[in-house]
Amino acid sequence: MKLITLPHAGGFGNFYRPLKALESESLSVINYEYPGHGSRFRETLFTDADSAVKLVYDELFNDDEDVILFGHSMGAFLAEELAVELQGNGREDILSGIIVSAALPCSYYKPCGVDLKSIDAVKAYLEELGGTASAVTQNKSFMELYLKVVTADLGLFDTYHFRLPDEPFRCFLRVLYAEDDKYINPISAMSEWSAFSENYLGAAIYKGGHFYISDQWESVVSEVGKVIKMAEKYKERAVR
Repeated sequence: MKLITLPHAGGFGNFYRPLKALESESLSVINYEYPGHGSRFRETLFTDADSAVKLVYDELFNDDEDVILFGHSMGAFLAEELAVELQGNGREDILSGIIVSAALPCSYYKPCGVDLKSIDAVKAYLEELGGTASAVTQNKSFMELYLKVVTADLGLFDTYHFRLPDEPFRCFLRVLYAEDDKYINPISAMSEWSAFSENYLGAAIYKGGHFYISDQWESVVSEVGKVIKMAEKYKERAVR
């Protein structure tokens, strides 16, 4: 079984390295890196969401190993899209779980509302948001390069037509979010994730903002670990 992490807008795969603690003989953890990001910085950034979803799908699902998807913010929207793609291609059986973090259901997606052509506006937005982005804004040598990455990501899904599953997913679905995340609005809509899966596991609510995970990794790793154990037990029973 594989746990695949899908980063937030402007995020790098190594931000999710604490989840590597969950690796075992039966589980590998893949901190996926988007093209043009982190260790893949020499590659071309995504320019449209359709090609992004297709490329990520092709790179991640080239075998029949069971997978659990963990997506934070933009990564959560992408996780849901990949799950819909698996379902549409008749491959939902390899999807053991989805963990969405800091994201409303896709029907509530809306642009970030920042002028992506204004360096000052983007920097202010990143510093307010926190996480990887706020740290990078303090490093002038990386800032120019990083702005190209993050602006590409922030506008990626602005005109994308999100798809809903044809029927609720069969896999486990767990939701994580922070009670003071002002980018989740309306926060009451988080309950609507329950309609996306027959095996909805409810929500874990944290203190903090959009990047609550930055200083609460121990708890997040524990939550993800619980979903993995449930998925492994379910798979064992299905094989018998």
